[in-house]
Amino acid sequence: MSENTVSAVRRRTSMAILRRGPVAIAATLVLSYAAWPAYAADIEGTPGDDVLVGTMGADHITGLAGADIIRSGAGADSVRGGPGNDLIYLGGNPLLEGPTGDSGSGGAGSDVIFGGPGFDVLSGAAGNDVLVGGPGDNWLLDGRGNDVVIGGDDGNAVYLGPGADRVYLGSGGEGIYVGSDGAVDVIFCGAGYDRVWNGGEPDPLDRFHDCEEFSDHP
Repeated sequence: MSENTVSAVRRRTSMAILRRGPVAIAATLVLSYAAWPAYAADIEGTPGDDVLVGTMGADHITGLAGADIIRSGAGADSVRGGPGNDLIYLGGNPLLEGPTGDSGSGGAGSDVIFGGPGFDVLSGAAGNDVLVGGPGDNWLLDGRGNDVVIGGDDGNAVYLGPGADRVYLGSGGEGIYVGSDGAVDVIFCGAGYDRVWNGGEPDPLDRFHDCEEFSDHP
């Protein structure tokens, strides 16, 4: 067993891990036997900059404050970065579909979130975020701020919140909701058949490229 390996059977374990050089990178790993069938691990960071890694099961991972790097595992994981500029990788599982896939939210701060194989929900929340959908059908919710959304080559549902956003879609057929907020959104639809919904209030400032269909509602 390596010095950074933590395991637990029928007990609650808390440990600070990873210290390299003059900068401390701390994390708390909590395993609860009572909730074992639902979550393989409840992983929580600190107010500082953390590196958090999920397990092969379904995890609940919270970075708290700080600029965190979070990598979820192969299960159906729930990830929240918290305040700070976070980097989140959703491990994903190509066998997970619908609401059983991964969900990742950056929270406050300018975050970068990468989706993995299978169904993922990526939420940027506040800040200027970058959302990158992986293989599989994804929900990409950019929230407030001037965000960049990059869809994969499968079917994605994209919701643009307030802010000047840029969207680059792949070759799958996708649906995009664009509200009217007075900011300039630029949407590059991909090779698939893409639908744009504007809620009945099209914004004349928005720019669309290669989108096939426009309507007031889905």
